[in-house]
Amino acid sequence: MKIQRDPRLGLNPLVNASSGANGASNKDILISCEFCLKSFQPYRRSQRFCGVRCRLLFWAAGELVSEREKGNAGGISSFVERLK
Repeated sequence: MKIQRDPRLGLNPLVNASSGANGASNKDILISCEFCLKSFQPYRRSQRFCGVRCRLLFWAAGELVSEREKGNAGGISSFVERLK
């Protein structure tokens, strides 16, 4: 009788890289998004955000802060002061 491979395992070893030496996979791991703090299951180990929206908003907020610190964001500075 031929032994059937587990259909969850791909033929490419890079596809199976998510499971470690002890067999733990990313499906067992929940991490928090750095922007919205929502828990999610990462597709890869280095994933920091739950989706494209949070990644884009995090990047945009960082750019706005750096421009404000440089003094290049005149219109934004007055808007931020009104929010305080």
